[in-house]
This record gives sequence, structure tokens and C-alpha cells, in this order.
Amino acid sequence: MKSDLIYSFLNLILRLVTGPFVIFFISQFLSASDQGYWYLFGSITAFTVLGDLGFTNIIMQFSAHEFVNHRVVDGQLISDDENLVRYSSLFKFSIKWAIRAVSFIFPFVFIIGVYFLQRDNQLFSKLLPWVVYSIGSIIFFISNVILSFIEGMNEISFVQRQKIISNMINIVVLIPLLYLGQGLFALAFGMLFSSLFLLVTILYRFWGVFIQLFKVISSISYNWYPEFIPLFKRYSISFASGFFILQLFIPISHYYFGAVISGQVGISLALINSIFQLSNVWIYTITPKLNGYISVKQFRFALLMFKSRLVLSILTYFLISSSFFLVYYLKNLIPYVEKILSRFLDFQSLLCLFVAYFFQLIINALATYVRAFKVEPFTKPSFILSIYIILIFWVAGNFYSYNFIFWGFLSSYIWWLPVAYSIFNRYKIYDLQE
Repeated sequence: MKSDLIYSFLNLILRLVTGPFVIFFISQFLSASDQGYWYLFGSITAFTVLGDLGFTNIIMQFSAHEFVNHRVVDGQLISDDENLVRYSSLFKFSIKWAIRAVSFIFPFVFIIGVYFLQRDNQLFSKLLPWVVYSIGSIIFFISNVILSFIEGMNEISFVQRQKIISNMINIVVLIPLLYLGQGLFALAFGMLFSSLFLLVTILYRFWGVFIQLFKVISSISYNWYPEFIPLFKRYSISFASGFFILQLFIPISHYYFGAVISGQVGISLALINSIFQLSNVWIYTITPKLNGYISVKQFRFALLMFKSRLVLSILTYFLISSSFFLVYYLKNLIPYVEKILSRFLDFQSLLCLFVAYFFQLIINALATYVRAFKVEPFTKPSFILSIYIILIFWVAGNFYSYNFIFWGFLSSYIWWLPVAYSIFNRYKIYDLQE
């Protein structure tokens, strides 16, 4: 558990530390317009959530539940035959699903990118970096599915360690290319090389386990669909809704307000997401353990662990956010900071996003606890929320300025946070009754 937490923190701290360097180089070596395309590429590939729709989260949960009956010795899984056959079928099911998702969603994602470039008369100059970036994104998607399965094996420390190195490779490639004036190719090759490293090292470390799972042959056939599909249907609506809530800011801003505004939205969200992820690491690192406790009905241990980590998560977000706004207030006194912050959104829009993501941090934690019960009660409210946010986008794009998007986004938490807590409270009461 300690190593899981240490490596997860190191990974996110690295991203938080290197983030300002990337932002600095973007502000110095990219035009305001190219900054918009930089973040547009990333937001478009986020459409891969339509190929995931919570699948990786479910796989991690199922893997964690099943791995309770296994252990790894000398690169091989040790278990009785029945549990090994069951675990093998889960792994094969995961890989098949990933391949189908890639085949379906990535052509769609690529065409969306081409549409934006064609519309903006940028197809000739920016198509090649978009192709390279898309290939890297495919490799990353496949790696992420495998990593979710591995995380369920209580291997979070390994996963986070490899992500640290992968992120370092990305930075080592990205910053020199930016300095040399390679523009969007810096983003593209950073993604490609870091994703390749991640996939190769995963296969190298767990090759023996994967081969063992693939070679398991049994007359018993486990059909995961009856257990998996009902949960996936509920997850898919929640995760698709989450996509519309959190991932459409950049493409919508780009579509209605242009590349410069979308660049400001992108760089602002990149910073806030880094703070969000660093704060959420307290919850993320206990997810397999949380699923394990609940699978063996140790509900009280699960609840106590969750509450203590939620407090730490909230404190982390508050301290880092406060530090950012202190720097923002003193920007005139710190060299380069004023110029860098000129690439961000205005103060009011930033404040709206920081407060909204604070509420989202809490909701995300509550949902993680509830989903450990292999349920998804957030489907209907998430769907309603996505409709609300889409209406906000439409109204802002057609009748108001871009600032209206962020005020509207923040207003959604007036009802969304109480609803999420009421759902969590039902499972907390169930826990105490046990």
C-alpha cells in the first residue's frame, strides 16, 4: 500500500512539476493559435472514452475481485484450476473488447480531427502531426486496458512507476522539439514514444502471466456478459455523460470562439486537471483495496479507509489551488509569470473552474466508493447533467461569450453534489448496518 501511494504521488508530482515547464515552453515557442490546436488534439482523442465508457474501470474492479484467489510467484499465477480458468477468461474477454473498441472508435476520432483541420484550412500543415498523434493514442488506449487489468492484481506501484518513466520520456521528447520550433510535432512524437515505451514494458514484465492466461484451456466456459453488460450499460451512460461534462470544453470553444480561446481553455484545464489528479491519488490508490474489502464483506474497514483518504484528498486540492491563486495575485512581481498567465483564461473563469472541479473531486470519490459494490446508480443523474451542460454550451456559443460556459458549469453542482451524496449515503448506511 505504501509503495502504491508513493509511486502514485511521484507520478502526479512529476506531472505537476513538469506541467509549468511545458506551459512555459508552449507560451514561448507556440503561437496562440497553435496552442489551440495543441489542446484540440488532446481533447479530440478524449473521444476514445466512447470506446471505453467505463470499461477499464469495470475491468479493474472485476480483476481485483477475482485476484483475491490468486498470487504471483516467479512470474506465474498460482491458484486452483477453477479460479485460474475464470481469471483467464476475464483476461481474454478484456483483450477482445479492447480490440473491438479500437477498431470502432479510432476511425471516428481521426475523422473528427480531419474535419476541424479542413474547416480551419489547416489540413495541409497539420495533418501529419495529427496522424502521428493518433497512432500514439491507439497504442496508449490498448496499454491502458491492459494496465487496468494489472491494477486489479494489486500492481498499482508497478503501473505508476511505468507511467512516471513514460511521462519523463514524453517530456524529454516534447520540450527539445518545442525549443527547436517543431510545433505540433513535439506533441505528436512525445505521445508516440511514451506510449510505445508503456506497451513494451508492460509486455516485458507480465509476458509470462499473459501467456499463461492465454494458454489456459478448459471445457468450462465462463460467460462474463450476464454479469458485465448490465453494469457496463449503467457505467457507459455515466462515463459518456462525464465526457460531455468535462471533455467538450475545448472542441466547443474552438468551434464557437476560435483557436486562441480554445488554447486558453486547454491550458487552464491542463493545470486544473493536474491538481485534480494529484488530489485524487489518495482515492485512486485505495481502489483495488476498497474493492477487495467489499468483496469479502469487510464494509467497516472499507468505509473508515475511504473517509480518511477523502479528507486528505480535499486538503490537497485546497492547498495547491490556494498556492496557484497566490501566484496569480503576485504575477506582476514574478518574472515571466504575467506573460504565461496571459495564455490562461480570465480570473473569473478560472475561479469557476477551480470551484467546480473541487466539487467534482468529492463526487468522483463518492462514486468510487459506491462502484466498489459493483453497482452504478449514477446513470440517470449523470445523463440529466450531460443534457444540462450541452444546453449551456449551445446557449453560450450562440448567444453569450465563452465565460457563460464556466458559470453554467459551476451552477450544475448546486443539485449534482447533493444528489451524489444522497446516493453514497445509502451505501454508507448499508455498511454500518452490517
